[in-house]
Amino acid sequence: MIQTRIRVRALLATGLVGLAASAALAGAQPASAVTPGAVVRVSGPSPYARCLTPAPTTSVLNLAQEVEPFVAADPTSPRHLVGVWQQDRWSDGGANGLVAGVSRNGGGSWLRSPLPFSHCAAHGLNYERASDPWVSIGPDGTVYSVGLSFDLSGNQRNAIGAAVSHDGGLTWVHAQAIVTGVGGNLDKESVTADPTNPGVAYATWDSFDLLTSTHYRIPGYFSRTSDFGKTWSKPIPIVARGLDQQSIGNVILVNPQNGNLYDVYGFYPNTAPQIRIATSTDGGKTWGRDHPVAALDSGGVNDPGNGQPLRVGDGLPAATINAATGRLYIAWQSRRFSAGKYDEIALTTSTNGGGSWSTPVRVSTPTRGAAFNPSIAVNPAGVVAVGYYDFRRFSAGNHSNLPTDIWLRTSRNGGRTFGPDQHVDGAFNFRAAAHTDGGFFLGDYQGMTTIGQNFVPFYAKANCLTTCPANGSDIYATVVPPVAFTAAGTAAPESPVTAQASPASGHAGVRRSTR
Repeated sequence: MIQTRIRVRALLATGLVGLAASAALAGAQPASAVTPGAVVRVSGPSPYARCLTPAPTTSVLNLAQEVEPFVAADPTSPRHLVGVWQQDRWSDGGANGLVAGVSRNGGGSWLRSPLPFSHCAAHGLNYERASDPWVSIGPDGTVYSVGLSFDLSGNQRNAIGAAVSHDGGLTWVHAQAIVTGVGGNLDKESVTADPTNPGVAYATWDSFDLLTSTHYRIPGYFSRTSDFGKTWSKPIPIVARGLDQQSIGNVILVNPQNGNLYDVYGFYPNTAPQIRIATSTDGGKTWGRDHPVAALDSGGVNDPGNGQPLRVGDGLPAATINAATGRLYIAWQSRRFSAGKYDEIALTTSTNGGGSWSTPVRVSTPTRGAAFNPSIAVNPAGVVAVGYYDFRRFSAGNHSNLPTDIWLRTSRNGGRTFGPDQHVDGAFNFRAAAHTDGGFFLGDYQGMTTIGQNFVPFYAKANCLTTCPANGSDIYATVVPPVAFTAAGTAAPESPVTAQASPASGHAGVRRSTR
């Protein structure tokens, strides 16, 4: 996660071969908002506080700043959760290491364990920093985790690291690099455990290849394990394999009904960006032709008080699948509902394995301002929940802080309409978050899973509404039940998608790295 946006002409011109190159609150919580359960702090003191990492003189270590979480629920033990996050975020990319949190009581309390993806962790991979944590749990309870490991010194070695846990996330084994590279060419990995085949999991990422002074390829790669993470298959490119094409944010979804794998990702050609999907019917050995889903029409998010860019998840779709029906859901930041003025949260669904997609609907409540960092989950009853951040409590002229809240909305009709806002957490001052080259940062993505019918947002927030002299941000979790509502009058306005064009947003060409 080194820079927020990089255009291809700037990248090629420099010869880089990697992607890295208090005021009072205005207004009150809406009357229709529903208060969820208790908020629990997940992260704690840094296990890497004494770790010495070589760094450029311009690097700033945000010690005790935890950011960018993801979470998974154990299908063998519904109250068992494992979450992961970046620990001690650096200003110019990555963190001292990654950490896992383990709860056995539905998120009520958490234990923490270092993940072995950097030299700061005992028996960790020998890299200076780590980023982009992801986690998934198989049908036998095996926990799979991946991370991006890299150096900023020397030739900028990097790797897609993987490890597994057989004790619920407390200890980790088989730590290894699925693939290695140099020059910061690897980025944005994820892992998905097969829900019906114990010992099988799938990893994806993108890899930059500079072909000439003017051309490149950044395909999405795929690898699988079939022996509980002891070994991983030879990586193969599966999407965005053409000249001057890039994939980013690849996430594998598995349909338990037929075993099909779906790779959902952001696609950046030299024209307008898209969300696309590719399908494999043979466990990832071969992949069919990928298809467009919708325009990836996010434009980024700026601080409404001073206009400065914030580092958020624009350009990275969030996706999930209804395990009972195979229905696919994708949420993302979109400017289609605001005439290109600001990002809001859009949702589209498919009931035929990605062959066709519904007209995107706006999920986030209109506030005349940005909504961002969507997370998504579906419960066993088919209720879909989408979480997001917004600035609805910000008042014009507020120069001292940036009040930010986290919200969740649920749909009981397949994403056609959504119920009232449920207030998850906040307000907090976004400007107290870790500062990076791309702006204040809590993560390019956030997590959410389910416990029974309830949803579990797993998220980062700043710890104050003014300034945080220490411990600026932490990872939190809470349990949110879906609310009953009458669909009449609650539908978010819909807008047809007739052209795959994006508002001018600076995203044409190479998409920024997610380090």
